[in-house]
Amino acid sequence: MAVEPTLRVMTPDEAPAVLTMTHKVGWNHPLEQIRQNIIWGGQGSFCLAFDEQIVGTAIALKYSERLAWIGVVVSDPDYQRRGFARRLMDHVMEYLSGVESIMLDASVQGFPIYDKMGFQSLYKVTPYVGTPKHFELTHVIRPMTAEDLSTVIDMDCHIMGVPRPQVIQWLFETGKGYIATAAGNITGYTFTRIHLDTLRMVAWNSIDAASAEALLQLGNTLALDAGLLLRTSVPEPNTIAREMVERNHMTIERHVTRMVYGKQPPGHMGDQYGIIAFMTG
Repeated sequence: MAVEPTLRVMTPDEAPAVLTMTHKVGWNHPLEQIRQNIIWGGQGSFCLAFDEQIVGTAIALKYSERLAWIGVVVSDPDYQRRGFARRLMDHVMEYLSGVESIMLDASVQGFPIYDKMGFQSLYKVTPYVGTPKHFELTHVIRPMTAEDLSTVIDMDCHIMGVPRPQVIQWLFETGKGYIATAAGNITGYTFTRIHLDTLRMVAWNSIDAASAEALLQLGNTLALDAGLLLRTSVPEPNTIAREMVERNHMTIERHVTRMVYGKQPPGHMGDQYGIIAFMTG
């Protein structure tokens, strides 16, 4: 009989081991993002391990009793087809018992597991990539300051349906934030993060198309100046965002399926122009 791995809680110090495993399945998440998700997950950061060798993970971010997000669900390819992902997911769902809406962004490979567990498909989220071009930036865009954070957190709460200040604060501290304004008011924002050959526009949100386009032009120009590709992940319901990125000759890399278990999600997630990450929403 094959020896079964132990299901336990991970520590942030184990992020490098998780990164090594995700590289084996073709993922390229930054180490600091995996570590931060383990921190946010806390007692909901689960792994299957043979002693120190991690062979499967699933992290549950419990934003509130209304909403939780599951991410970094992955099994070591050398140990697949042994039911590890389903074992982890069953444990995560027990841990999140009582949360009204449990959400995740499902890869093609993971979709069948979640579908069998009763998760309902909402819409696709599409990562786009493109070679950037230069734009003459308008005065309505400026760097984000600490004084802007309360407004940005409120805008993110409107989109997600629950406050998650810890996520916005981390993006501000570890990336670069930018604000679009009109008549002195904040009308949109985004954060940029550099990883490998790419500048990623994350948490790209706006109350109007003009501000969103100005932020996309900023992302293009910043990426071009740094000699990088530009990436962002767009929810399918935001047709304006899709038209913008395609008009900028950005192309589709792949699709994931946004799914929910329980009640329909709060907020207006489909109105996002660009999400933060598959592991956080």
